[in-house]
Amino acid sequence: MNRKNIFKGLALALVVGGASCKKYDFGDFNVNPSPVVNSRASTAELFTNVMVATGYGNATNSEELGYFVQYFMNINYPNLALYQTTNLGWNGYYTGMLMDCQTIIDLNNGADASNPKVSDNGSKNNQLATARILKAYFFSLVTDKWGNVPYSQALSLNIAPTYDLQSNIYPALITELKEAEAQFDNGATVKGDILLNGNIGRWKKFANSLRMVLAMRMAVTNPTLARTEFVAAIQDADGYIQTNADNVFYQPLVNINFSSFWFQQYRNRDEVGMSSTFINALRTNNDRRLAVFSRVNNAGQYVGIPYGRSAAFLNTWKASNDYSRLGAAITAFDCKANIITASQMLLTRAEAEIRGWIGSPTDAAASYRAAIRASWEQWNVTFTQAELDAYTNGANVIPSQSVTDMIAKIGTQKWIALYPNGHEAWSEWRRLASPVLTPAQDAINDSRQIPRRYAYPLNEPQLNAAAYNAAIGLLPAGDTHDGRVWWDRQ
Repeated sequence: MNRKNIFKGLALALVVGGASCKKYDFGDFNVNPSPVVNSRASTAELFTNVMVATGYGNATNSEELGYFVQYFMNINYPNLALYQTTNLGWNGYYTGMLMDCQTIIDLNNGADASNPKVSDNGSKNNQLATARILKAYFFSLVTDKWGNVPYSQALSLNIAPTYDLQSNIYPALITELKEAEAQFDNGATVKGDILLNGNIGRWKKFANSLRMVLAMRMAVTNPTLARTEFVAAIQDADGYIQTNADNVFYQPLVNINFSSFWFQQYRNRDEVGMSSTFINALRTNNDRRLAVFSRVNNAGQYVGIPYGRSAAFLNTWKASNDYSRLGAAITAFDCKANIITASQMLLTRAEAEIRGWIGSPTDAAASYRAAIRASWEQWNVTFTQAELDAYTNGANVIPSQSVTDMIAKIGTQKWIALYPNGHEAWSEWRRLASPVLTPAQDAINDSRQIPRRYAYPLNEPQLNAAAYNAAIGLLPAGDTHDGRVWWDRQ
């Protein structure tokens, strides 16, 4: 277009623009025919949103917590594995999954309960029970990360909630799970349930299993309540997760945006590999899960990245070394994100048996062996009975009559079976002090020790000063990585 035509075009635009200043009546052309379509949330959509979150970083797949328990190592940017993060924000929980759960509860208990976007998505009791279980699950993750946190006054109009003691939160979560399990009815199942497809029997097993996990967490700090609640849960007629068929997991959706966590990580970058700590532990005991959890390097060998070393060291190391990436099963598009599994629960049962809460040391050994079998089968490991026996009878694996030795071995087997769930593995490692993990050699945090908790969000002193100051006054080590949460005592 030449300059003359350009100016003609501009002139025409000005004429049209000027004309557009006049008022015209377009009738109902620009009136929304359904003005309330999106004015209320659909509880089915909220359920799906919460359940999708179980498969990613705030739940089962935390890359950083995977570094803390030495599953992984980053070859290019190792600072997360050197304990760089001190303060961590929790808005993703409080304004995300927890608020969605609370919204489902509020909608079912409020004036909107009869609205089709609520009432059509399952019976009131089934929706409430499911939301309460999910809410308890996510609150357990929050309190296990920070310790004392807003709970009883959270998710309300109170903009300055107090921090509840974790010693009070844990019993409250167990009560919530018991009440939720009893609340299910025979009405319509929940829509939007992409975890258990509305199977009430499996939801009840999930609730009982989570009760058992939380009760065992209190084994040292509140042994009487821990034993009482654990025994009640394991004896509950609704059962708990004992076989892989009942495992609770997030199954990635058939959509690139909702593919598995580690598929997305490897799709965008190739810098996270297996740590030398985890590779060596599996290889030392000839654990057949190694071939599933990891890949061989270009030389056909399993080689982990030296754990806890600086970027300068690793830059030199990788010039003459190749390392193992996460296994194909872990980085697959549709890799499940396990929330609670049979192997985890069988090991938890073995701990209760060796502690004398139920059964006997002989029962503990049987549960322990069954847990290892369940884990191998969960990951589709090909093995014979002789190969499994050889592994479970190995010097570092064989069950023991000694409470101390058996609990240490249970801790190590949980560490392996929970892979790659960094959240749960970090909690079990802190509680059981097993396996023995050496802190990063090139750690950059002040204590140079593996973090025991996260410090509170940086904006809490400004947003909720009184409650924050009261909370940190209860932390002997201050608001740091080194203060321990309530149950973290050996």
